Amino acid sequence: MQIGQRLITGYDTRLQNAGQIEQTNQAESVRSSADISGLKEGAVFRGEILDIVGEKVTISLENEAKLMARLQSGVELGVGDQLLFSVKENTDSQILIKPMFDSLYSAQTQVLEKALDAAGLSPTEKNFTVAKELMDAGLPVDKTNMVKILSQSMKFEGTSLQTLVSLHKMDISITQENITQYERYQGMQHQLTGDIADAAKGIADFVKAFPSDIDGQKLIQTAKEIVDFFTENNNVSMVEHADSELVNNAQTEEVTANAMNGKEVPDTVAGTQKEDVLLSGNTTVADSQTVGQEENIRSQGAVLQQSIDTYTKETDTGLTGKVVSQLVDNMRQAGISEVNITSVFQKSDSDSALLQNTLQAMQNASVSDEAVRQFLQQDGFRNVLSEVVKRAFSLNPKQMKEPKEIDELYESILKHTKSFEDAVASNGGNPKEFQQNFQNMRQNLQFMNELNQQMIYAQMPVKLSNKQANSELFVYADKRKLQQKKNGISVMLHLDMDHLGATDVKVTLTGSNVHARFYLNDQDSVDIVTENMNQLAKQLADRGFSLTNEVVKRQPQESINKVVDEIIDENAERSIKRYTFDART
Repeated sequence: MQIGQRLITGYDTRLQNAGQIEQTNQAESVRSSADISGLKEGAVFRGEILDIVGEKVTISLENEAKLMARLQSGVELGVGDQLLFSVKENTDSQILIKPMFDSLYSAQTQVLEKALDAAGLSPTEKNFTVAKELMDAGLPVDKTNMVKILSQSMKFEGTSLQTLVSLHKMDISITQENITQYERYQGMQHQLTGDIADAAKGIADFVKAFPSDIDGQKLIQTAKEIVDFFTENNNVSMVEHADSELVNNAQTEEVTANAMNGKEVPDTVAGTQKEDVLLSGNTTVADSQTVGQEENIRSQGAVLQQSIDTYTKETDTGLTGKVVSQLVDNMRQAGISEVNITSVFQKSDSDSALLQNTLQAMQNASVSDEAVRQFLQQDGFRNVLSEVVKRAFSLNPKQMKEPKEIDELYESILKHTKSFEDAVASNGGNPKEFQQNFQNMRQNLQFMNELNQQMIYAQMPVKLSNKQANSELFVYADKRKLQQKKNGISVMLHLDMDHLGATDVKVTLTGSNVHARFYLNDQDSVDIVTENMNQLAKQLADRGFSLTNEVVKRQPQESINKVVDEIIDENAERSIKRYTFDART
């Protein structure tokens, strides 16, 4: 294909000598100048550089016409170079051009020219760029692929052609949602744990979805429903028992206060004998009132602190001391007594139970609507609810036995967020308040679902030592490698750790032999992993595997996430072959 001829044909008849035939004493040769009016922005032509003066170049076209143009700044070329040029700007009096590709006119350029010619497409800059992206991705540069990518580029204006071609190669639906997620992966902003944290924050702020004049008891009931969604193995009897206990405590406290003030005390209170709550001995109530109050306050404070300490030590809580203190302070501000706060902690064996019992105490205290609203919007309650949600949306390494648990987690996330929105709507709130909080998480899960039609990849949000850690697993499925290693399999694991930072582990399993190569960011992390490698070797040996390993410091130019590198590798050959694996191993 003579691309120069094809471009010049449209305006070749307008070539003119421009009346500039000059005869000098040196008998200067005839110069013909091309009419540049036919060169529109984005047009492509081929030529040879004859002269360069600053930014101005003289180019010889294929029909021997000469073109004077201004070269885009930052481009280094030499006389005699043959290239494809694209028009960046044409003002009729001056034309601004740039080379199409970084390299000189090459065999690849010739192939692209022929491909466009065969597809019946004009040689514009955009067409050349699409053809090159397809070629670089190992896809056929034919009319079908060209037209599809060009059409999608018009539909999703502003999206890079590389993104569109990559999604096309992976056979992932080209939608705005998938484009957004793919670009998040490219930018290393794709972690599911971050999306879960945003969703948990939105759920904890559920009160914002309700009108300011809503009944306080209705808000409490809604909060109870929400906590139920994110509670494993709901223990209704525990909550009911706590309800009864809290009522008894409230009545007992009232009797004690009446006795101190000289008021009549009923014979029994919820089955408790009167003498059990009266002061012992012959001391009169009036004489001992002040002393009794002080001792009672000190005693209740000590019992409460002991209950809190027991709760934090004996339950698998994800709460920090600061969050617990906030919750206690918020309950006091709402009018919950020390006795009932103590009972809340004594009757709770999990963070979700702590929330349910707290809400029950609020309900029994009959506090004002405004007090309820303030309590539910304060940091104490919101932080505990957020922690409960994040725990429900994470995997516990001790419970990971089968790969299906990952699928079940994803399904649970989608199910519970939908149930949450339904509960808000059914109680008079506006669930649209949370769409932005849930959007990235849902789109991320959908994107991973489409990825798994072509490869084996999963993000596993893991709960480790009261911290959320994001892990990613990619199973290599290169067809050629699978043929060469029929008895082996390789996986890449990425972990974002608090102390080790971004950690990549490539694991190759051949029979019962495991080879692990660790990539870490700094020498301190390398030393820590090396020093503890014996623990990993022992755990694998207990499962019947032998381990060899390498621990290396990541080079400055290396990516911080090799799993994502593999996903967006345009040259990878995909296979839909499935494997099962022990996620704990």
